[in-house]
Amino acid sequence: VISITCDNASANTAMLDELTMHIPTFMGRKAHVRCFAHTINLTAKGVLRPFEPVRSKNRANGGEPGDEEE
Repeated sequence: VISITCDNASANTAMLDELTMHIPTFMGRKAHVRCFAHTINLTAKGVLRPFEPVRSKNRANGGEPGDEEE
């Protein structure tokens, strides 16, 4: 095993530690390659978050458009 590509979940770190104990030649956390697509997705969501529309409580709870409180 040269490397493992997975997302940033903490369970994956535990898995790498476990593999290190069972496979002597495995390099452990040094071999953890974060999924580039997942990293880009998280970055894009963070950048776009300030531009999301503000939703009112009524609309979020299934209210009709125009029922928003001022």
